[in-house]
Amino acid sequence: YSEMFSSSSRCHAPHLNVDVLRDDLFRHDVMQRLPTPTASALLDWILEQNAKLAELDDEDWRKILGKGKKKELSAASMKALNKAKLHGLFLGLDQR
Repeated sequence: YSEMFSSSSRCHAPHLNVDVLRDDLFRHDVMQRLPTPTASALLDWILEQNAKLAELDDEDWRKILGKGKKKELSAASMKALNKAKLHGLFLGLDQR
Protein backbone atom coordinates (compact mmCIF):
# COMPACT_ATOMS: atom_id res chain seq x y z
CA TYR A 1 0.00 0.00 0.00
CA SER A 2 2.99 2.32 -0.35
CA GLU A 3 1.10 4.67 -2.70
CA MET A 4 -1.42 5.30 0.10
CA PHE A 5 1.10 6.55 2.66
CA SER A 6 2.10 10.18 2.87
CA SER A 7 5.13 11.84 4.45
CA SER A 8 2.82 14.56 5.79
CA SER A 9 1.35 14.06 9.25
CA ARG A 10 -1.64 16.14 8.10
CA CYS A 11 -2.42 14.19 4.94
CA HIS A 12 -5.85 14.05 3.36
CA ALA A 13 -8.05 10.97 3.32
CA PRO A 14 -7.62 8.26 2.22
CA HIS A 15 -3.87 8.63 2.77
CA LEU A 16 -2.13 7.61 5.98
CA ASN A 17 1.02 8.78 7.67
CA VAL A 18 3.00 5.98 9.32
CA ASP A 19 3.89 8.06 12.39
CA VAL A 20 0.28 9.13 12.96
CA LEU A 21 -0.90 5.54 12.48
CA ARG A 22 1.68 4.30 14.98
CA ASP A 23 0.63 6.97 17.48
CA ASP A 24 -3.06 6.12 17.03
CA LEU A 25 -2.36 2.43 17.63
CA PHE A 26 -0.42 3.30 20.77
CA ARG A 27 -3.01 5.77 22.11
CA HIS A 28 -5.77 3.20 21.69
CA ASP A 29 -3.78 0.42 23.39
CA VAL A 30 -4.18 -1.90 20.43
CA MET A 31 -1.19 -4.05 21.38
CA GLN A 32 -2.60 -4.56 24.88
CA ARG A 33 -5.85 -5.88 23.43
CA LEU A 34 -4.24 -8.48 21.18
CA PRO A 35 -4.19 -12.07 22.45
CA THR A 36 -0.50 -12.29 21.58
CA PRO A 37 1.15 -8.85 21.36
CA THR A 38 3.51 -9.49 18.45
CA ALA A 39 4.25 -7.59 15.26
CA SER A 40 2.58 -10.37 13.28
CA ALA A 41 -0.57 -10.21 15.42
CA LEU A 42 -0.66 -6.42 15.03
CA LEU A 43 -0.37 -6.69 11.25
CA ASP A 44 -3.15 -9.29 11.20
CA TRP A 45 -5.35 -6.99 13.31
CA ILE A 46 -4.70 -4.00 11.04
CA LEU A 47 -5.49 -6.04 7.93
CA GLU A 48 -8.66 -7.35 9.59
CA GLN A 49 -9.82 -3.80 10.36
CA ASN A 50 -9.14 -2.79 6.76
CA ALA A 51 -11.07 -5.83 5.50
CA LYS A 52 -14.07 -4.84 7.65
CA LEU A 53 -14.00 -1.36 6.15
CA ALA A 54 -13.66 -2.82 2.65
CA GLU A 55 -16.93 -4.71 3.18
CA LEU A 56 -18.91 -1.50 3.70
CA ASP A 57 -21.16 -0.52 0.83
CA ASP A 58 -21.65 2.98 -0.56
CA GLU A 59 -24.63 3.61 1.72
CA ASP A 60 -22.52 2.78 4.79
CA TRP A 61 -19.77 5.13 3.59
CA ARG A 62 -22.35 7.85 2.98
CA LYS A 63 -23.40 7.55 6.63
CA ILE A 64 -19.77 7.74 7.78
CA LEU A 65 -18.43 10.41 5.43
CA GLY A 66 -21.58 12.32 4.48
CA LYS A 67 -22.29 15.87 5.58
CA GLY A 68 -25.51 17.56 6.60
CA LYS A 69 -28.92 16.12 7.35
CA LYS A 70 -28.98 14.15 4.11
CA LYS A 71 -25.44 12.84 4.71
CA GLU A 72 -24.40 13.74 1.18
CA LEU A 73 -20.88 12.95 0.04
CA SER A 74 -18.76 15.86 -1.08
CA ALA A 75 -16.70 15.62 -4.26
CA ALA A 76 -13.58 15.25 -2.09
CA SER A 77 -15.14 12.40 -0.08
CA MET A 78 -16.19 10.61 -3.27
CA LYS A 79 -12.69 11.02 -4.70
CA ALA A 80 -11.14 9.66 -1.48
CA LEU A 81 -13.54 6.70 -1.40
CA ASN A 82 -12.86 5.85 -5.04
CA LYS A 83 -9.10 6.03 -4.45
CA ALA A 84 -9.42 3.77 -1.39
CA LYS A 85 -11.41 1.27 -3.46
CA LEU A 86 -8.83 1.40 -6.25
CA HIS A 87 -5.92 0.67 -3.91
CA GLY A 88 -7.77 -1.50 -1.37
CA LEU A 89 -6.76 0.53 1.68
CA PHE A 90 -9.66 1.99 3.64
CA LEU A 91 -8.05 2.81 7.01
CA GLY A 92 -7.41 6.44 6.03
CA LEU A 93 -11.12 7.06 5.40
CA ASP A 94 -12.11 6.22 8.95
CA GLN A 95 -10.38 9.16 10.60
CA ARG A 96 -12.90 11.04 12.74
